[in-house]
Amino acid sequence: MRLEEANKKLAATLPALKGISKEEEFEHDHEDPEQRFEEREMRKVADHLYSLIYSVEYLQKPIQASGRVIKRSDGRYEIEGAEDYFTSGSPLEIWDESQEIYARTRIEHDGEDYFAVGIKQPLEGLQARCR
Repeated sequence: MRLEEANKKLAATLPALKGISKEEEFEHDHEDPEQRFEEREMRKVADHLYSLIYSVEYLQKPIQASGRVIKRSDGRYEIEGAEDYFTSGSPLEIWDESQEIYARTRIEHDGEDYFAVGIKQPLEGLQARCR
């Protein structure tokens, strides 16, 4: 299956997947051990669906900016030439030289500076893109 076809099929499943969300309430008999078991398992499924939905929707977003990460005068980071800057929780894709592929991560702050989760390099100067 071609990547484009797989992407379209996944996108088409989104409405059905959203039928059971992470916040869904599953009514059940709290006294019945089997129903408590099923409710717990459905909660796990809903959590996985939530992750799947997030990933599919993320892939549907166009790339908004691509370039080198620079530190602004206010201490925040942005992709050079882009209008938006990153705050804690901002999704970002960092170019991984060793694997020659972008790695999806997010920006967080450690009390001193911002960093990309799972990336052991300073942000400034990294090749990145955001959707």
